[in-house]
Amino acid sequence: MCLALVGLWSNLEAHPKSGFFIQAGFETGMSSITESVKKRPNPQSIIGNGLYQQGYQPRKTTKEESTSRSNHSHEAHSHEESETPSQVSSGQTESTQQAKNTEQESTTASSAVVVEGVSEEGQLKTSEQKDQAQADVPAQPDPVAQKDQAREKQQEEIARKTQECEERVKSTGRTCAPLAKGLDAIPDYAPSTIQTPKTISKITSGSYTSTALFTDSNVVGQTFSTTNPIATTFDASNSTIHIKNSLPYDLKNVKLVVKVKDDTNEKGYRDVTLATFDSIKASSHITLNKNQIPAFSDSALQKVDTQNFEFRYNGTTLPNDTSDHTRRVLEAIDKITTNIHGTFQNPESANSNRSKYQKMTADVAQNYVNMYLNLAGTLDSQVWKEAMLDAKFNFHGNDNESVNHTNIDKQSLVDQFRQDSRNLSIRAVSLYSGAFGWASSTNMAVNANFINPNFNELLRKYNDTADNGNDGWNDAYRYMFHTFFHEFGHTKGWKHDSNLTYSEYYHLGGGFSSVTTDAWLKLANSNELPINYQDLPANYGGNEYYDGVKSAVQGKVAVAHQLKNRKIAGNDTSNIGYPYYGYPTYNNPYISNNSGCTAEEMRLYDECRYYADMALQDVPKGAFENALNTMSATLLESVQALQNKALKNPTLGFNTQIGYQNYFNNIIGLSYYAMFNYNFSKRQGLLNKTQQYGVGGGVNLLIDFINVYKDKNFKSSFGVFAGARALYNRYQFNGMINASKHKGNVYFTTGFNYRYKHSKISLGISMPLIKQNIKAQLLTEETINEVALNENFNNMHVFMNYGWVF
Repeated sequence: MCLALVGLWSNLEAHPKSGFFIQAGFETGMSSITESVKKRPNPQSIIGNGLYQQGYQPRKTTKEESTSRSNHSHEAHSHEESETPSQVSSGQTESTQQAKNTEQESTTASSAVVVEGVSEEGQLKTSEQKDQAQADVPAQPDPVAQKDQAREKQQEEIARKTQECEERVKSTGRTCAPLAKGLDAIPDYAPSTIQTPKTISKITSGSYTSTALFTDSNVVGQTFSTTNPIATTFDASNSTIHIKNSLPYDLKNVKLVVKVKDDTNEKGYRDVTLATFDSIKASSHITLNKNQIPAFSDSALQKVDTQNFEFRYNGTTLPNDTSDHTRRVLEAIDKITTNIHGTFQNPESANSNRSKYQKMTADVAQNYVNMYLNLAGTLDSQVWKEAMLDAKFNFHGNDNESVNHTNIDKQSLVDQFRQDSRNLSIRAVSLYSGAFGWASSTNMAVNANFINPNFNELLRKYNDTADNGNDGWNDAYRYMFHTFFHEFGHTKGWKHDSNLTYSEYYHLGGGFSSVTTDAWLKLANSNELPINYQDLPANYGGNEYYDGVKSAVQGKVAVAHQLKNRKIAGNDTSNIGYPYYGYPTYNNPYISNNSGCTAEEMRLYDECRYYADMALQDVPKGAFENALNTMSATLLESVQALQNKALKNPTLGFNTQIGYQNYFNNIIGLSYYAMFNYNFSKRQGLLNKTQQYGVGGGVNLLIDFINVYKDKNFKSSFGVFAGARALYNRYQFNGMINASKHKGNVYFTTGFNYRYKHSKISLGISMPLIKQNIKAQLLTEETINEVALNENFNNMHVFMNYGWVF
């Protein structure tokens, strides 16, 4: 065998043009992609898989389950209703054990009073004396009774507002937004027995232990509350006081107070100061010993709900330091009454689509807290309330009970959105997934880019763009706001067919999202929100973000403008190919307010003009609305039907080869080689870019027409080559659709060779011989989004290589 190889080697080396070679170079060509979007015939909820995965319908909570909820529970809730029995059991056991511990502590405290039976004279007290002594001790409130009273008060408030709405909507044709029931009851104020301590503790920054509140390792399981962003709790197990400041600000010169019940005060409570602090670090967790604030020796104070502890600015004038935002921030928080609260979670390990999500990080958690605080500040503002009540369009939507509301009483919506949230499980959609978000009544997740001020520039630059509406550069950033508010609309029970999630008319019209965005920007411009992003460091929010998502958002916004402009011009809008743009199918919020329509709206919104014309005729309103609904649905079905668009984009890449060329004579030879190549293409639409990695080998027939020798030594040659190569390719799709596909193909190659001594230059083309489509899909609740990378004879590559023949 060895002798045979030696013989073959000697033969291969026989011709002076034969030899091993290595070459590399660039290649370019055109890549063809077909994108299609099809409306699903039976819309489904695809949890964790794609754009706007918000339609998830949670299992309905029974009355028994509602009444079993603990007051302001901070337990983590699973974001899928298929949680395991062990998880449910564990949660119930923990709640039950906490209740038992509370009862035991109450019993122990009571027993301590009863057994204390020795007088100052050293004699045993009589039974009557014991009874008198017990009567002198203030009665301790029963925590269970307090919760029941708070729950009854909450139900009475819901019943009162519901009745008021029903009175308002009589004979108007409007309906009332359903108020959520079974929420955590607002705790009653601290018992009136708590007195102002004789000595107010003064806590300095060097007298306590302080650690970062959020870290990547501890953030999962951490809770937040917009009405209690600086949470104070007492841990009876080790007699420690814990203060968790989730604000992104250092607080200076503040005092810790407890809100004590006081029926003589119009607010229903009075502040009792417990301690003063010279400073509290931003986003920090402080641990104090009970002895540092002696007031906590009172067992009644130890049991006070965390919602009743607050921090106030301990001064009467504005701080001298202009960088000290303590007073402004605390006063803004004091105006918040809507408690948006929840627990930060990682993706569920059992979720097959968990790759669409990312692990919760400290930066993402803090960004969520900041967004929710400003959202709560917006919802509780007079600016937002007036904007909702004065909206010239109707609010409509399908609620969780599948009731279709075509004209909702606006005050009832204000009441509904100002209700406390359920205990939300908060997760983060991956920066790189191309997905935007999803939510249900107990879960919420948005793309981490959208809440990062380093990515969503409108969070910081509100004062430059607050009056620009939908015009200019901020369109894409407004869409990110809309996405956040869209998901929040789902937590209130509204489905997609609603302008309480989507905005009307291709994102450019009215709805909860657009009204709330405008109110937020107006309040931010007057520095009335808790978080002013301009006060925060330039790089605040985290440096990890993905610009590719922005192009996906801009694609949707571009389609919105195309649809709007074509609609105004009276042109057909059904042939706009991609990407799919979701909006409500019940598209007549302006019909009852046609007198308030602007000239543009009269052109843009056919329903508005049509209703004004029809009103001149004696047409029954009900019959007209039914016909209009059918017409709108038919129109939108035509826009949302199967759409295809073929896109061609240039590719750029490189290849490298190593092999052997064997000439039989001066004219004819063969080359054999192994190769690797890479190609990249930047795109718009469902994909931001495509990449191809190939590895394989090939063979070429070499024909040299011109050969030059000098003194019988080879000098140069020129000729052609033709052959085939086989490659096994990996195709990487990135954008809204992220996928990796593997396919093999055979390519025809041909071109020209020029060689001078050992240097060799090749200019040629490669053409796929097997026609194939490399496909990837993204399923959403309402659509099937598909891309296909087409390989055929038209997709040839041109390459130019330089090599060396040994």
